[in-house]
Amino acid sequence: MLYKKVGTRLVFDKTALVLDNDCFDCGGIVINSDFRKILKSKMYPQITLFLNDINDLEEQTDDVLASIDIEIAGVSKNHKIPVKFKKDRGMLITGVLPISMSDYDLKPPKIFFGLITVHDIIKIYFQLAVKES
Repeated sequence: MLYKKVGTRLVFDKTALVLDNDCFDCGGIVINSDFRKILKSKMYPQITLFLNDINDLEEQTDDVLASIDIEIAGVSKNHKIPVKFKKDRGMLITGVLPISMSDYDLKPPKIFFGLITVHDIIKIYFQLAVKES
C-alpha cells in the first residue's frame, strides 16, 4: 500500500480491501443464496473498498475522517466516514461502514412472503493494517 502525506491528510494509492460475497452470512442457507443473487455474485463475486485518503491527522485524537470508494455489483460510490487511526510501527485503520443497498440499486431479499427480510442497511466492519515500505 502506497501513500503520501499532503498537508494534514494521507493520500493512498491502490489501497483496497476485497470482500468475497460468499463471506456474508444472513443467518440461513436460503436467504444467503438470495442475498448472493441480489449482489449479482456470479458476475461480481466481490465487494471492494478503496481507501482514498484520511483527513484531520493534526488533531490530537484517534478519530479521523476517511474517504472510501465502495464497489458493489458494478456500482461505485464514495463515502466519507469516521474511522479510528492508530500509528505504532505502521498504521491501523478501523471503522464501521453502513451501506444502503438501495444506493447500489439492490433490493434486500425477502423469504416466506416477506416474513423474513434482510435490512436495507448493511454494516461492514473493517480493519486495515498499513506498514511503511
